[in-house]
Amino acid sequence: MELANSNRAEIDCSIKCIIRVALPLILSALSSNLLLITDRAILAYYAIDAMNAATLSGNLVVALTCMLMSVAGVAQIYVGQNNGAGNYEMLAVPTWQMIRFSALISIALIPIAYYSEYINFLPSYYSEEGIKYQKVLLYFGGLPSLQIALASFFIGQGKGKIVTIAVVCGGIFNTFFDYLFVFGVKDLIPEMGCKGAAIATVLAQIFQISILSAVFFNKSNRLRYKTLANRKFDKKVFLGCLKIGFPLASGRFLEILAWLVIATLFSYVSKDLATINGVAGSLHALFAFIADGLNKSSSTISANFIGRKDIESIKKVFKMFIKIITIFCGIMIIPFVIRQDIIFSILSLLRDDVSMLYEEMSLVFRLTSFNIAICSISSIIWGILISGGDTKIPVIISFVGLFGFIFIPTCILFYCGKLTSAAALSFFCNCSNTWSFIMLYRRYKSLKWYKQML
Repeated sequence: MELANSNRAEIDCSIKCIIRVALPLILSALSSNLLLITDRAILAYYAIDAMNAATLSGNLVVALTCMLMSVAGVAQIYVGQNNGAGNYEMLAVPTWQMIRFSALISIALIPIAYYSEYINFLPSYYSEEGIKYQKVLLYFGGLPSLQIALASFFIGQGKGKIVTIAVVCGGIFNTFFDYLFVFGVKDLIPEMGCKGAAIATVLAQIFQISILSAVFFNKSNRLRYKTLANRKFDKKVFLGCLKIGFPLASGRFLEILAWLVIATLFSYVSKDLATINGVAGSLHALFAFIADGLNKSSSTISANFIGRKDIESIKKVFKMFIKIITIFCGIMIIPFVIRQDIIFSILSLLRDDVSMLYEEMSLVFRLTSFNIAICSISSIIWGILISGGDTKIPVIISFVGLFGFIFIPTCILFYCGKLTSAAALSFFCNCSNTWSFIMLYRRYKSLKWYKQML
């Protein structure tokens, strides 16, 4: 009983608990984004065309891996609910099911990687470098899901210290080998460009998984949570994760696939538009890790409270998250709106001169700051809904917002020859994100997501 009480006390609605749960999740999300952002940053210094090639070809990889990670990440909901209900010997079961899932999809991605050049529509000037980058990441496309599956065991309990350590170490590891493999070392390592960046990312993912695995299988966890004994296949939990995760995965895949098409359209219009879109997208991804981390942390904390049937605490936590986002937005507004020269001074270090694009970038950055802010709030609501198993309605809302407000208008502009500004895309994003926020908030207030769990 003493152990149970100590575990229950780990998740509450205090700001301290939220930060303890959210920080490793934010860092974990940062890690996933940062590996790709680091690739793009170093490749941008290597050559702007290399960065654009990695950005465009990497979108297909992101579409597939994020879809699979959405499924694997459902394990943390099961872990959180079991932890909240005091079923501690069941915590490793959902993790093992998603480890199996990750192994299966790793095999399934091999033929996709082999034939990847036939499912791309990259401009010829990006094709060679882009395909090299894409193939390496697809051959090892199951690693991000495996990492998420293992991290879910710790995240669902609110014990994120080891996840934080793995993220920080993996980020340092990736940055070092990115530079080493992209530029090469004379008479020792050949210059590999985009392919080198992909290899560094894969090695960093393996390094992070090794750290998480070592703790997952240590003696303490084997005895307390049966992390080795509970490795048997559990059909109910496996299918349960797929049932919750599949709508999320489908929505995520279609979302990123739409962005892949949009980015490709920009690249066919001009290299300048592709560069602006690539820089803005990279900066958005760098800050969007906050939204992703808040989404997972709100889901984890809410899942624990659902296990205890405590709806009032979920409402309190939601208000706490809003305060955190307000502070975050105040910080984010500095480089995006007030001091854009910070970003431009970094871009001035590139080998290729992009100063002629600064004027349009300035407007895009302002619009992007609003997108990130509204996305962060929506992510919190989304996480709460997911914790109650409510996935279909949020996915539909997101789908309508993306395709109705962004994808279709952008394609129309391209078809009519009017797609001449990256700012138009940012404006469409503002409309879409505002719509999604309003509809998700209405769903949250209805409490239908909670009542279906009772």
